[in-house]
Amino acid sequence: MNTFNLKCPCCSANMTLDTTHEYAVCEYCGHQIVLEKKEKHVIKKEHLGFVVFLTIFLLLGTLGLAMTFYSKPLLEDPFVYLEVTFEGIDGDGELSMKVNNNAPDGIDMANVSFQSKSKTNLREGDMIVIEAISTEYRLKTSTKRYTVEGLERYLKDVQSLDEKQLDTIFGANESIQFYNVELVLEDEENLQIKPCRLICYNNKTENELYLISEVCFTVSDKKYYTVSEWEDVIVNSANGNLALSSGSYRGNLTIVKSWRSAMLYGTFEEAVREVEGEQSAQEESSIRDFE
Repeated sequence: MNTFNLKCPCCSANMTLDTTHEYAVCEYCGHQIVLEKKEKHVIKKEHLGFVVFLTIFLLLGTLGLAMTFYSKPLLEDPFVYLEVTFEGIDGDGELSMKVNNNAPDGIDMANVSFQSKSKTNLREGDMIVIEAISTEYRLKTSTKRYTVEGLERYLKDVQSLDEKQLDTIFGANESIQFYNVELVLEDEENLQIKPCRLICYNNKTENELYLISEVCFTVSDKKYYTVSEWEDVIVNSANGNLALSSGSYRGNLTIVKSWRSAMLYGTFEEAVREVEGEQSAQEESSIRDFE
C-alpha cells in the first residue's frame, strides 16, 4: 500500500492518504479530498509481438527502398540530352521536345521521360517547367525552367519595321507590280516604283498589309498608283524575318498604251480610299508614309 502525507487545505491538520482509496477525509474538520489516479498505457503481451513485427517490417521496407534507390545509376542532368523548342504564333505557341538517344557513357535516354503541364497556348516570355522522370536512374536534376522564345507574331505596327524588313516588302511589291504591268512594259517601256504609304490592319488572329506605290512609265511618261496586298504577315521573334504570303495587286483596269492595260489608280487619294474601304470595325490600323 502506498501512502503520502499532506496538510488539510481547510484546517492545516496533517493527513495521511492511502492511494488505494478514491478520496480521503480530514479527521479534525471532516474535509474530503478526491484522489485522481493516472492511468498507464501498457502494451498487452498478446499485442507485443505484432507491434514488434510491424516495427521491423517498416524498418526493412524503408531500408529496401533506400537500397533500391541508391543502387540505380546516377544521372546528373538529364536535360543535357533534351532539345526544347517553341513553335507557332505568339499566344498560340506549342512546346516541342526532342530527346537525344545517343547519350554517352552507356546512358539510355529511352528510360527517361519528360513532361510539362504547359504545352499549348504559349506566349513569348512565358515561363514553363519541364519534369524528368525515370525508373532506371537516380536523377540529380529532375526539373528545369524554360522561357518561351522564338515564337512568330502577326505584324501590327509598321512603324517598328527595320530596313531589312522594309526591303523584303519592297522587293515583293516590285515582283507583284511588274507582273501587273507586264503587257504595258512591251516595246522597251520601263517602270519606276516608289513606295508611298504602308498600311496594316490587324485583329487578334490575322492581319492585312497594303503598300501604295507611285509608278512611272519612263518611255510614255505616265504616272499612276498601285496597291499590293498581303494577308497574315508574320514576324519571327528570333531573327526578325518577315513571312509574306503570296501577294496580290488591285486597282482599276486602266489602258496605259494603245490597248495595253494594267490594274492601276489615277491618283494617290483614289488608292487610299480603296484600301481604307477594306477595314472592318474590329480592326486597328498602323500607317507609315515614305517620302
